Amino acid sequence: MAQLATEDYPGLFPMGVISELPLVFPSTAAAGPAYHEWLLKYAAATELKDVQLLLAAPMWGQHYYGNKPVETLEDFGGMKIRCSGKQSALIVQALGATPIEVETGDMFSALDTGLIEGTFFTWSGYFAFGFKDVTTYKTECSLVMPVHLIVMNKQKYDSLPADIKAIFDEFSTPEVSQKYAIAHGALEAETKASVAGLDAKMHKPAIYVLPAEEKARWAAAVQSVKDEWVAEFPNGQAMFDDLLSLIAKYSAP
Repeated sequence: MAQLATEDYPGLFPMGVISELPLVFPSTAAAGPAYHEWLLKYAAATELKDVQLLLAAPMWGQHYYGNKPVETLEDFGGMKIRCSGKQSALIVQALGATPIEVETGDMFSALDTGLIEGTFFTWSGYFAFGFKDVTTYKTECSLVMPVHLIVMNKQKYDSLPADIKAIFDEFSTPEVSQKYAIAHGALEAETKASVAGLDAKMHKPAIYVLPAEEKARWAAAVQSVKDEWVAEFPNGQAMFDDLLSLIAKYSAP
């Protein structure tokens, strides 16, 4: 078994990177099952034909960390922002900043030396990657909510006895992905509170929460990234709209 991030394999999963588009998923609870069901419909027999999809595991939303305050779209002008592949580079450009490709493990030094002035990442990254020591400002925006895939080799899956396959099948559904996503999402507020608490102790500015009207401006700016994904496929708009329908389905009370 392995964890797969479609954005890490440029060109290999052109449909699958729909999960990397900006401002699509409103919550982890909706992202996991919606993306899982969408992949079964569109990608299981094509882009994912060599693996058996077990789980769609959403990350938390990604927020801005940096050494310059960002409260409006104009604040990105002239900034160097970390990206990690085509989709994130397009997003950074659409916001008006300059994308700089930096591997996750190199982000600390890139921020520390000024190679980049900011990045988008989850709350947990503040601790895991040492952002607390090399950034000052944070803007809560949940710009992207990537969904990683838990997969296993398709040939290995096909070789399993029927009774063992049945166990994998029972626990490889959108509903199970949703259970995971809900449990994972429940930890986000706690981690954000830890970030805020540490900031207070370090006398850093409080987390800036992007107002709805400004977030709408960001959404308009990055619409071109979604449009480009849609334009890649003959049925791109239908596939994108279907994902939105699934998100609404799994967002319902």
